Amino acid sequence: MYAAGPFGEYYCDSPVSLEQSQFDAISKFVPKRAFTISTGDIVEGAIWETTNDEIVSDIGDAYTRMRKTLGLVYPAIGNHDANPVNSFPPAGVPTNYTDTYDYSAHSAFWSPWIGPAAASQVVDNYGSYSVQHANSTLRIISINTMFSEGVNWWIYNQTLSADPSGIFTFLSNTLSAAEAANERVWIIGHIPPGRPDFLYDYSVTFDSLVQRFSHVIAAMFWGHTHRDQFEISYSDYSNRVPGNAQVVGYVAPSLTPTSGNPNFRVYEVDPVTFGIRDVHVYFANASRSDYQTHGPHWEKYYSAKEAYAGALDPSVTDRKAELSPAVWSRIVAAFQSNDTLFQQYYARKQRGWEYVPCEGSCKSGEICQLGSAVSAFACLDPTQAAAKRDLSSAAGQDATDECGVSTMRNVMRAMGGDVAALRKRAGVVLRR
Repeated sequence: MYAAGPFGEYYCDSPVSLEQSQFDAISKFVPKRAFTISTGDIVEGAIWETTNDEIVSDIGDAYTRMRKTLGLVYPAIGNHDANPVNSFPPAGVPTNYTDTYDYSAHSAFWSPWIGPAAASQVVDNYGSYSVQHANSTLRIISINTMFSEGVNWWIYNQTLSADPSGIFTFLSNTLSAAEAANERVWIIGHIPPGRPDFLYDYSVTFDSLVQRFSHVIAAMFWGHTHRDQFEISYSDYSNRVPGNAQVVGYVAPSLTPTSGNPNFRVYEVDPVTFGIRDVHVYFANASRSDYQTHGPHWEKYYSAKEAYAGALDPSVTDRKAELSPAVWSRIVAAFQSNDTLFQQYYARKQRGWEYVPCEGSCKSGEICQLGSAVSAFACLDPTQAAAKRDLSSAAGQDATDECGVSTMRNVMRAMGGDVAALRKRAGVVLRR
């Protein structure tokens, strides 16, 4: 055991010094940015040791720093941004627990960015809102994905609702209005709908809206996994070819060094379509000998267009060309045939830390997951339905995972499988 350094350590949460360092690096490398997206999980990973006051204090401190350093930010709420973690009771669930403080606090801290009308939506729509970016045809829709999260135990308090807290109605109505107004939409949220902890039925419902409004949705942006990933929505998951690719979900790597080097992404955007032209990733190598003495050294890690699209045949290298869903589908196909390219991707996915080659079933599962924005079609073990992090990590098999969650989660995962799996994971014998 040893004390963490002033700028954080691997396996440890982010200190304020590292957080501020990232904000300063964003300002340095992207001084002409239009705005910033924050996909949630502001609060430390203390799990059951938080309090309501700490939640409000933590998000208040972080959003105040963002406002001072970054300017305009469009935020989303994360599963850690409540006390205790994952506590988001759907509307109508009988409980003495109150989440009003949480939505009210987020509304207040977000209001300077999104305006009073959208801020009131945060309370009325249980953490979700919609706002049009000034002087543009781009609409931001921020949704609370925690009503679809498998470890939000409140959703099991009664029969599962087809539309918990009216989130899908809100999303459908907002997309319909955007379609009528000829707007383009970015959807932002915390949990990617293709991940195993996004419950299957809700993932399918969400994807049906994506398919219906794929001509309106320019891109989607997620967090949660701590990894550098993406996922593609297809009109036909039994035929995942470029012509069927609809929308790309960009899953951003995280700041926290619990599972890799601190990262952030910079997106080059088409000013008319609001499609993504390129993704630039910056990182600070926490393994550098001067990391603690001189602070994080932020530098460019890679460009998606240079690293992936440039390796295609024919290549996509024109600076103004979009990384369309079809291009990303071609990239996934290239990963299948070009193992060197795939292993480079996988190392970057791990944020440049503790890379172990991904081969065999690991590779086939990863490629399948990249090609699915529906959790049921992501080629993931259904008994892992409550898993948060990447399944190639051994963290879920330890006493606790990187967020400090007990391996009782493993027993709960098995409930998504059969009785034999439950017996094996729980270590019990069930007798008739």
